[in-house]
Amino acid sequence: QNLQYFTLRVLFHRITESNSWNAKYINIRRLKILQKNRTTKTTKRGVIILDDTACSKKWAYKTEGVKAQHSGCEDAIIRCNVVVCSSYADSVKRYPISLEPYLPSDQFSRGADNPRFKTKIQLARRLIYDALVNGINFSHIVMDNWYFAVKLVKFIANKGLFWISEAEADRQISCQG
Repeated sequence: QNLQYFTLRVLFHRITESNSWNAKYINIRRLKILQKNRTTKTTKRGVIILDDTACSKKWAYKTEGVKAQHSGCEDAIIRCNVVVCSSYADSVKRYPISLEPYLPSDQFSRGADNPRFKTKIQLARRLIYDALVNGINFSHIVMDNWYFAVKLVKFIANKGLFWISEAEADRQISCQG
């Protein structure tokens, strides 16, 4: 719940709604500050956690990205906006790394065929790439079974990284052929 409050209320709303702030620059600066401090910097003993979270919008009808969609927090279809987020955790500390707002395909002309539309898997790939570019150290990427998708697993493997996930009991898995 604290991660949801931080990512949605502070970063998504306050930074993206302000014309004078550059959200990407502020986040990169925040990560650099965390990396310079020995008590907050990332280590190879830590993991990156990928997940999405939703913020309920009972009365917001014109907010970008708001529509009836699945909320993992409430395990129901509700009117909400969604972000895909990455977090860092080790045995001592945990904090958000970054987030990418998810906009449903019907928010774009031509829907999913619009090049500006990004799936949650594509947003997760961007978050992993950004973590690498920003020097985040970690041993594995941890994700729930929804992100356990061929495109994301191949992307992670092509970067020489390791991942941990769970699989649905009925999922067919082929490893190395």
